[in-house]
Amino acid sequence: SLKIEIIDAGKSREGHSRGYIVYTIKCNDSLVRRRYSEFESLRNTLVKLFPTLIIPPIPEKHKISKYAAAPTKAKEDTRIIDHRRRMLSVFLKRLLEIDQVRESQVYQSFLDPNANWPEVLTSPPISDIPKNILQADPLDPAHSTAAHSYLPLPSSTVIVVKETQEDKKFNEVEANAKEYEAVISNGIDKANKRIVKHLSDMSIEFSEAGAGFNSFSLQENGKLASTLEKVGQVHDNCYLSTETLVNSLNYEFSEPLGESVQFASVVKDIIKFRQQKALQLDITARTLKHKSNHLNLLQKSEQESKRIDQALDAESGKTQQINFDRKQAAKDAQAKANQDAGLNQSVTPLE
Repeated sequence: SLKIEIIDAGKSREGHSRGYIVYTIKCNDSLVRRRYSEFESLRNTLVKLFPTLIIPPIPEKHKISKYAAAPTKAKEDTRIIDHRRRMLSVFLKRLLEIDQVRESQVYQSFLDPNANWPEVLTSPPISDIPKNILQADPLDPAHSTAAHSYLPLPSSTVIVVKETQEDKKFNEVEANAKEYEAVISNGIDKANKRIVKHLSDMSIEFSEAGAGFNSFSLQENGKLASTLEKVGQVHDNCYLSTETLVNSLNYEFSEPLGESVQFASVVKDIIKFRQQKALQLDITARTLKHKSNHLNLLQKSEQESKRIDQALDAESGKTQQINFDRKQAAKDAQAKANQDAGLNQSVTPLE
């Protein structure tokens, strides 16, 4: 069994680039280094390969405002890097629990230190996936048939399909996911961020106050110095306790909370994909019905044409003349057929 852990995250300065953060993945006894962009491409690829599976989310990129304000600090901020390292490690472990993903060539190549990841992204089975996932086999996009390329592409905005009993279940799941995402994002998550920020500011103030009292104690003598030193120690202890509380909230509450919101968004995307496939099925069924009706009309027209041609041939064989009035020829043929049927009924068999 595989044991996966991201054991390190640090800056790499390969070539003449400004540097980037690389994450060292320990997979059993082997080590492989991957960038955040490679984790992102892994997830995007798995979403295409398995469009009906819930592929776990990865931590979000930095906001543009942080890059604009302080690009170097935003990239190298220790807390952000540690957060990414933990959540990317969770991402890989969650993928390991999905049988189809764990056994896939793409996932195994990502964990292979000898694999050239850019080359993997441009090789089968990834290169075999159609550009539009709606024109692929939803259960195995890499092995889609030519027939899938003829599937109609429904509008991404207009979804009007007669709701089935199964659709109701998925619609309820979508509604619950939206409600959950709204409640967490707009309520609990905002309150939690305010609390964490407040506690972080407090820990900074305790640290500065402790440093100040300790500095004063060095300038005084006797009892006052001892008292100032103890007060400084109290503030230092408060700083350490508050910092521990902030870290605990981040690790055990904020990160799982943020991940759950991302999962709700992933579920919505899958349900949207199902809705588009349901609309595609409805369009295909309607088109096939229309084509079938049109084919039946053509077949009837062809049979009528053959019957008329036979009547014309029969008439021309008797009179050595062709009656170009097809309607009259058809009437004559019908009358002749009725007359023959009447003669047959009037003849009595010999006893």
